[in-house]
Amino acid sequence: MIYIGIDPGITTGALVAITKQGTYVGSHAGFPSIGKEIDLKKLVHIIERLADERQKAVVFMEGLPMPFPGSKGGKGSYMTQGRNWGVIRGLLYGMGLEVRTVSPRTWTAVMHKGQPGGIPSKKKSYRLFTHDLNLDPELIFETRAKGKLEGLIDAYLIALYGTQTFS
Repeated sequence: MIYIGIDPGITTGALVAITKQGTYVGSHAGFPSIGKEIDLKKLVHIIERLADERQKAVVFMEGLPMPFPGSKGGKGSYMTQGRNWGVIRGLLYGMGLEVRTVSPRTWTAVMHKGQPGGIPSKKKSYRLFTHDLNLDPELIFETRAKGKLEGLIDAYLIALYGTQTFS
């Protein structure tokens, strides 16, 4: 079984595929787009490439009602964000994939369990991600490029959450 974690977002979103044992299979940062629209044909190819012919389960982060921080390149708005989330979800179901949605609060509570308090949530995620890749979490956290790296980290942890909570 391959678990694909998805952090939705047309420019900062990401997909990460791992096995039930947590072994990294592949990833893709950002979603292919044509203007403000997701290029569904390319997205299907990305998902198929990530897991070959193996059985796939997708853990998909829920879209949340929250203040929209703005976007680069004019690609973001509440309407665009919501529409793209729905389009991705529909595509996943249309591909016949097992889809589970999870809220950010739920997956972070499970994945950050046991970490010391007083540390920002993003930093906890960086620590978990860099531990698995044997990287220095402080260096990555301080020197990261905003956006796509954070999307990859979240997608990885969402997939890892899927391996621990879904059978």
